[in-house]
Amino acid sequence: AYEFLRIGCLLERADMTTRFLDVAAGVLLRRNTDVASLDALIWLEILKAQNGILMYRALNGPVIVPAKVLSFILHKEDFPRSIESCLREINNYFLSLPDNKQCCKTYKDLSKHLHIFDSNKDIDPEFLHGFFDEIQKGLISMHNDIAATWFPKFREVTEISPEKKQENKNPDETKLESSQTQKQSQA
Repeated sequence: AYEFLRIGCLLERADMTTRFLDVAAGVLLRRNTDVASLDALIWLEILKAQNGILMYRALNGPVIVPAKVLSFILHKEDFPRSIESCLREINNYFLSLPDNKQCCKTYKDLSKHLHIFDSNKDIDPEFLHGFFDEIQKGLISMHNDIAATWFPKFREVTEISPEKKQENKNPDETKLESSQTQKQSQA
Protein backbone atom coordinates (compact mmCIF):
# COMPACT_ATOMS: atom_id res chain seq x y z
CA ALA A 1 0.00 0.00 0.00
CA TYR A 2 2.86 2.38 0.83
CA GLU A 3 4.39 2.00 -2.64
CA PHE A 4 1.11 2.94 -4.29
CA LEU A 5 0.68 5.96 -2.02
CA ARG A 6 4.18 7.16 -2.92
CA ILE A 7 3.61 6.51 -6.63
CA GLY A 8 0.40 8.56 -6.47
CA CYS A 9 2.15 11.39 -4.63
CA LEU A 10 5.01 11.47 -7.12
CA LEU A 11 2.68 11.31 -10.13
CA GLU A 12 0.69 14.21 -8.73
CA ARG A 13 3.86 16.20 -8.03
CA ALA A 14 5.18 15.67 -11.56
CA ASP A 15 1.80 16.56 -13.07
CA MET A 16 1.41 19.73 -11.02
CA THR A 17 4.98 20.77 -11.83
CA THR A 18 4.31 20.44 -15.57
CA ARG A 19 1.08 22.42 -15.27
CA PHE A 20 2.80 25.12 -13.23
CA LEU A 21 5.67 25.42 -15.69
CA ASP A 22 3.36 25.35 -18.69
CA VAL A 23 1.36 28.32 -17.45
CA ALA A 24 4.34 30.25 -16.08
CA ALA A 25 6.58 29.76 -19.09
CA GLY A 26 3.76 30.49 -21.52
CA VAL A 27 2.92 33.78 -19.84
CA LEU A 28 6.51 34.87 -19.39
CA LEU A 29 7.73 33.97 -22.83
CA ARG A 30 4.85 35.69 -24.63
CA ARG A 31 5.36 39.04 -22.91
CA ASN A 32 6.64 42.18 -24.56
CA THR A 33 10.33 42.92 -24.31
CA ASP A 34 9.43 46.23 -22.61
CA VAL A 35 8.91 44.46 -19.29
CA ALA A 36 11.55 41.78 -19.78
CA SER A 37 13.65 43.32 -17.01
CA LEU A 38 11.24 41.78 -14.49
CA ASP A 39 11.51 38.29 -15.96
CA ALA A 40 14.48 37.31 -13.80
CA LEU A 41 12.44 38.14 -10.69
CA ILE A 42 9.50 36.11 -11.94
CA TRP A 43 11.72 33.10 -12.75
CA LEU A 44 13.21 33.51 -9.29
CA GLU A 45 9.70 33.28 -7.83
CA ILE A 46 9.08 30.14 -9.89
CA LEU A 47 12.17 28.62 -8.28
CA LYS A 48 10.96 29.73 -4.85
CA ALA A 49 7.56 28.14 -5.48
CA GLN A 50 9.33 24.87 -6.24
CA ASN A 51 11.58 25.34 -3.19
CA GLY A 52 14.63 25.13 -5.41
CA ILE A 53 16.34 28.50 -5.32
CA LEU A 54 19.26 27.50 -3.10
CA MET A 55 19.98 24.36 -5.08
CA TYR A 56 19.67 26.24 -8.39
CA ARG A 57 22.05 28.97 -7.25
CA ALA A 58 24.55 26.43 -5.93
CA LEU A 59 24.55 24.82 -9.37
CA ASN A 60 24.24 27.86 -11.68
CA GLY A 61 25.31 30.89 -9.67
CA PRO A 62 23.25 33.99 -8.89
CA VAL A 63 22.15 34.77 -12.46
CA ILE A 64 18.64 33.57 -13.30
CA VAL A 65 18.44 32.24 -16.86
CA PRO A 66 14.99 30.97 -18.01
CA ALA A 67 16.35 28.00 -20.00
CA LYS A 68 18.49 26.92 -17.05
CA VAL A 69 15.57 27.25 -14.65
CA LEU A 70 13.43 25.06 -16.90
CA SER A 71 16.22 22.54 -17.33
CA PHE A 72 16.80 22.48 -13.57
CA ILE A 73 13.13 21.85 -12.75
CA LEU A 74 12.80 19.28 -15.52
CA HIS A 75 16.05 17.32 -15.27
CA LYS A 76 17.89 17.81 -11.97
CA GLU A 77 18.05 14.25 -10.68
CA ASP A 78 18.80 15.07 -7.05
CA PHE A 79 16.19 17.83 -6.82
CA PRO A 80 13.11 16.04 -5.37
CA ARG A 81 10.61 18.29 -7.14
CA SER A 82 12.10 17.87 -10.60
CA ILE A 83 10.09 15.83 -13.03
CA GLU A 84 13.08 13.58 -13.71
CA SER A 85 13.48 12.83 -10.01
CA CYS A 86 9.77 12.04 -9.63
CA LEU A 87 9.79 9.70 -12.63
CA ARG A 88 12.92 7.86 -11.51
CA GLU A 89 11.51 7.30 -8.04
CA ILE A 90 8.23 6.05 -9.55
CA ASN A 91 10.19 3.63 -11.73
CA ASN A 92 12.09 2.37 -8.68
CA TYR A 93 8.74 1.53 -7.09
CA PHE A 94 7.62 -0.16 -10.32
CA LEU A 95 10.71 -2.37 -10.24
CA SER A 96 9.78 -3.61 -6.77
CA LEU A 97 6.25 -4.59 -7.86
CA PRO A 98 5.17 -7.66 -9.87
CA ASP A 99 3.80 -7.44 -13.45
CA ASN A 100 5.59 -4.15 -14.08
CA LYS A 101 6.53 -4.47 -17.77
CA GLN A 102 3.95 -2.05 -19.20
CA CYS A 103 4.53 0.57 -16.50
CA CYS A 104 8.32 0.38 -16.96
CA LYS A 105 7.86 0.79 -20.73
CA THR A 106 5.68 3.86 -20.16
CA TYR A 107 8.37 5.26 -17.86
CA LYS A 108 11.06 4.78 -20.54
CA ASP A 109 8.91 6.47 -23.19
CA LEU A 110 8.13 9.38 -20.90
CA SER A 111 11.76 9.73 -19.86
CA LYS A 112 12.86 9.84 -23.52
CA HIS A 113 10.32 12.56 -24.24
CA LEU A 114 11.45 14.55 -21.20
CA HIS A 115 14.97 14.78 -22.64
CA ILE A 116 13.76 16.45 -25.85
CA PHE A 117 14.07 19.80 -24.04
CA ASP A 118 17.47 21.33 -24.71
CA SER A 119 18.46 24.26 -22.51
CA ASN A 120 21.05 25.43 -25.07
CA LYS A 121 18.44 26.32 -27.69
CA ASP A 122 16.13 29.32 -27.75
CA ILE A 123 12.89 28.67 -25.93
CA ASP A 124 9.83 28.69 -28.16
CA PRO A 125 6.52 29.14 -26.27
CA GLU A 126 4.65 26.93 -28.76
CA PHE A 127 7.23 24.17 -28.38
CA LEU A 128 7.03 24.41 -24.58
CA HIS A 129 3.24 24.22 -24.57
CA GLY A 130 3.25 21.11 -26.77
CA PHE A 131 6.14 19.64 -24.78
CA PHE A 132 4.33 20.02 -21.47
CA ASP A 133 1.10 18.67 -22.99
CA GLU A 134 2.93 15.54 -24.11
CA ILE A 135 4.49 15.09 -20.66
CA GLN A 136 1.03 15.40 -19.09
CA LYS A 137 -0.38 12.85 -21.56
CA GLY A 138 2.47 10.51 -20.64
CA LEU A 139 1.67 10.90 -16.95
CA ILE A 140 -1.99 10.13 -17.67
CA SER A 141 -0.91 7.06 -19.63
CA MET A 142 1.24 6.00 -16.68
CA HIS A 143 -1.73 6.41 -14.35
CA ASN A 144 -3.93 4.33 -16.64
CA ASP A 145 -1.27 1.61 -16.86
CA ILE A 146 -1.06 1.49 -13.06
CA ALA A 147 -4.84 1.17 -12.80
CA ALA A 148 -5.01 -1.53 -15.47
CA THR A 149 -2.06 -3.50 -14.06
CA TRP A 150 -2.67 -3.48 -10.33
CA PHE A 151 -6.30 -2.39 -9.97
CA PRO A 152 -8.09 -4.21 -12.82
CA LYS A 153 -11.49 -4.41 -11.14
CA PHE A 154 -12.01 -0.73 -10.47
CA ARG A 155 -15.60 0.52 -10.64
CA GLU A 156 -16.44 2.84 -13.42
CA VAL A 157 -18.53 5.76 -12.23
CA THR A 158 -21.71 6.10 -14.22
CA GLU A 159 -24.73 8.29 -13.85
CA ILE A 160 -27.68 6.52 -12.22
CA SER A 161 -31.14 7.31 -13.46
CA PRO A 162 -33.75 8.48 -10.89
CA GLU A 163 -35.66 5.19 -11.30
CA LYS A 164 -32.54 3.15 -10.46
CA LYS A 165 -31.87 5.36 -7.43
CA GLN A 166 -35.40 4.62 -6.19
CA GLU A 167 -34.88 0.86 -6.67
CA ASN A 168 -31.61 0.91 -4.71
CA LYS A 169 -33.02 2.70 -1.64
CA ASN A 170 -34.26 0.82 1.36
CA PRO A 171 -37.96 1.28 2.32
CA ASP A 172 -37.22 3.58 5.30
CA GLU A 173 -35.34 6.06 3.07
CA THR A 174 -38.22 6.04 0.58
CA LYS A 175 -40.78 6.81 3.34
CA LEU A 176 -38.57 9.62 4.71
CA GLU A 177 -38.12 11.12 1.25
CA SER A 178 -41.86 11.02 0.48
CA SER A 179 -42.72 12.68 3.80
CA GLN A 180 -40.19 15.45 3.11
CA THR A 181 -41.67 15.96 -0.33
CA GLN A 182 -45.19 16.26 1.18
CA LYS A 183 -44.02 18.84 3.72
CA GLN A 184 -42.38 20.90 0.96
CA SER A 185 -45.52 20.82 -1.16
CA GLN A 186 -47.68 21.94 1.83
CA ALA A 187 -45.37 24.89 2.54
